[in-house]
Amino acid sequence: MKTMLPDLNLDMDGWRMAAAGCFSETEDGTIVADWDPRIANALDEAGSIPDLWTLFRALRPFPTLALRGELSTLLSESCFDRMARAHPRMIQVTVLNRGHPPTLEEPESRSAIDAFLATLP
Repeated sequence: MKTMLPDLNLDMDGWRMAAAGCFSETEDGTIVADWDPRIANALDEAGSIPDLWTLFRALRPFPTLALRGELSTLLSESCFDRMARAHPRMIQVTVLNRGHPPTLEEPESRSAIDAFLATLP
């Protein structure tokens, strides 16, 4: 089965779970987006995009966990490495055999999240 997000690398149950997180069914059986489609309007109205690296570096004082799907075509390995250089205390986890975004249901995602949360006061 060909998909629009082939790098996500999910089986049919995984795709059902992903779809359930983004869509819902109305009483008459119509499938509708379960998010505000106007969210992109803010980006259109903003004009130029600010320097996001400056914003990202502002996270340095805060504990941060970043998960990247190994097969991601959206968040490259070089960008992930640059994120680590910009925030040296950031914990990086690469989720094997997943694209973007990891579902957070993967064992390595859950383990990383649990370990990260255990370090917080």
